[in-house]
Amino acid sequence: MRIASLVPSATEMLYALGLGDQVVAVTHECDYPPAVRSLPHLTKTVLSGDLDAAARHSQLPRAGQGGFAGSCSRSGQLDDLRHDGSSPPAAAMRSR
Repeated sequence: MRIASLVPSATEMLYALGLGDQVVAVTHECDYPPAVRSLPHLTKTVLSGDLDAAARHSQLPRAGQGGFAGSCSRSGQLDDLRHDGSSPPAAAMRSR
Protein backbone atom coordinates (compact mmCIF):
# COMPACT_ATOMS: atom_id res chain seq x y z
CA MET A 1 0.00 0.00 0.00
CA ARG A 2 1.15 3.58 -0.68
CA ILE A 3 0.00 6.30 1.70
CA ALA A 4 -0.06 10.06 1.10
CA SER A 5 -0.60 11.74 4.48
CA LEU A 6 -2.23 15.15 4.41
CA VAL A 7 -2.38 15.76 8.16
CA PRO A 8 0.78 15.99 10.30
CA SER A 9 -0.77 14.15 13.25
CA ALA A 10 -1.86 11.32 10.92
CA THR A 11 1.71 11.09 9.62
CA GLU A 12 2.99 10.68 13.17
CA MET A 13 0.38 8.01 13.89
CA LEU A 14 1.26 6.08 10.75
CA TYR A 15 4.89 5.93 11.84
CA ALA A 16 3.91 5.00 15.40
CA LEU A 17 1.86 2.12 14.00
CA GLY A 18 4.87 0.89 12.02
CA LEU A 19 3.49 1.96 8.63
CA GLY A 20 6.16 4.57 7.91
CA ASP A 21 7.67 2.51 5.11
CA GLN A 22 4.37 2.84 3.23
CA VAL A 23 4.18 6.66 3.48
CA VAL A 24 5.24 8.05 0.10
CA ALA A 25 4.31 11.75 0.44
CA VAL A 26 3.31 14.28 3.12
CA THR A 27 2.34 17.94 3.52
CA HIS A 28 4.81 20.80 3.85
CA GLU A 29 3.88 20.96 7.54
CA CYS A 30 4.94 17.38 8.35
CA ASP A 31 8.26 17.36 10.17
CA TYR A 32 8.06 14.43 12.58
CA PRO A 33 9.41 11.86 12.71
CA PRO A 34 12.59 13.14 11.05
CA ALA A 35 12.30 10.52 8.27
CA VAL A 36 9.37 12.43 6.72
CA ARG A 37 11.54 15.45 5.97
CA SER A 38 12.98 13.67 2.93
CA LEU A 39 9.58 12.71 1.48
CA PRO A 40 7.92 14.65 -1.34
CA HIS A 41 5.57 17.43 -0.21
CA LEU A 42 2.07 17.48 -1.69
CA THR A 43 1.32 20.98 -0.41
CA LYS A 44 3.18 24.23 0.01
CA THR A 45 2.61 27.30 2.11
CA VAL A 46 1.23 30.45 0.55
CA LEU A 47 2.42 32.60 3.44
CA SER A 48 5.77 34.32 3.67
CA GLY A 49 8.22 32.48 5.91
CA ASP A 50 9.51 35.67 7.52
CA LEU A 51 6.21 36.65 9.20
CA ASP A 52 5.71 36.47 12.95
CA ALA A 53 2.69 34.61 14.37
CA ALA A 54 0.43 37.68 14.48
CA ALA A 55 1.23 38.65 10.90
CA ARG A 56 0.63 35.09 9.67
CA HIS A 57 -2.71 35.03 11.43
CA SER A 58 -3.76 38.25 9.72
CA GLN A 59 -2.75 36.80 6.33
CA LEU A 60 -4.88 33.63 6.61
CA PRO A 61 -8.23 35.06 5.47
CA ARG A 62 -6.64 36.39 2.27
CA ALA A 63 -4.63 33.21 1.70
CA GLY A 64 -7.78 31.11 2.04
CA GLN A 65 -9.58 32.89 -0.79
CA GLY A 66 -7.90 30.63 -3.33
CA GLY A 67 -8.49 27.34 -1.48
CA PHE A 68 -7.31 25.76 1.74
CA ALA A 69 -6.22 28.54 4.11
CA GLY A 70 -2.48 28.91 4.40
CA SER A 71 -1.48 26.25 1.90
CA CYS A 72 -2.21 24.97 -1.57
CA SER A 73 -1.81 21.63 -3.29
CA ARG A 74 0.88 20.98 -5.83
CA SER A 75 -1.03 19.80 -8.88
CA GLY A 76 0.36 16.63 -10.35
CA GLN A 77 2.38 15.59 -7.30
CA LEU A 78 0.36 12.42 -6.76
CA ASP A 79 0.70 11.59 -10.45
CA ASP A 80 4.47 11.84 -10.10
CA LEU A 81 4.58 9.10 -7.48
CA ARG A 82 5.34 5.85 -9.27
CA HIS A 83 3.22 2.76 -8.80
CA ASP A 84 6.16 0.81 -7.38
CA GLY A 85 6.31 3.26 -4.46
CA SER A 86 9.39 5.07 -5.67
CA SER A 87 9.30 8.74 -6.48
CA PRO A 88 11.41 11.37 -8.19
CA PRO A 89 14.08 12.91 -5.97
CA ALA A 90 12.50 15.01 -3.22
CA ALA A 91 14.54 18.06 -4.25
CA ALA A 92 13.02 17.93 -7.73
CA MET A 93 9.50 17.69 -6.33
CA ARG A 94 10.00 20.56 -3.88
CA SER A 95 11.20 22.87 -6.64
CA ARG A 96 7.86 22.88 -8.47
